[in-house]
Amino acid sequence: MYELLHERKKIFSLKAFHTGDLVIFKQDSRLICRNNTMQQLLISQYGAALQMLKNAIEVCPEELWTANDLSHAFWKIAYHALHFTNFYLSENEHSFSPWPLHEPGNHQLQQKEGRVYSHEELLQLLQQTEQSLKTKLSLQDMRASSGFEWLPMNKAELHLYNIRHLQHHVGQLVERLHYAGITGIRWVGRQELH
Repeated sequence: MYELLHERKKIFSLKAFHTGDLVIFKQDSRLICRNNTMQQLLISQYGAALQMLKNAIEVCPEELWTANDLSHAFWKIAYHALHFTNFYLSENEHSFSPWPLHEPGNHQLQQKEGRVYSHEELLQLLQQTEQSLKTKLSLQDMRASSGFEWLPMNKAELHLYNIRHLQHHVGQLVERLHYAGITGIRWVGRQELH
């Protein structure tokens, strides 16, 4: 039971209060009042970018998946994008848990050695990312600091930064597919995640 006080007088008690986009709950002995609209917008845009990445992974032929004739293989860019999407969805660098199949350095584009992840493996990671989005975002205060000292911004701007990074690499991959004659990868403007 939580009490909302004004000038030390109890206004009302609650376990949690929710109406429309307004949520009030207790966290670490603080009463939090949050507007969920920002989280809903971010979930939609993360979902759209992840759907476009999924579409690109699904149509990528094996010879393009591992080709190193350009600066980085297709799979490497896809994994890099997914790894950092998950990294910046964490509260901070210390709370981040890498994917169980992660090999040290494999997320860095400049590293050429390492295990090649399959289409199926990266699609599983993508699905796990989608499934964790709502939970991770709903627990974050968008006005709080990013949690990453090298990114001096609040959580809301961090998520915009993260979506831009993800979409940048999705654009690279779609361009590679077009160059290989594979077209029809559709633009996804927003996405409802279930």
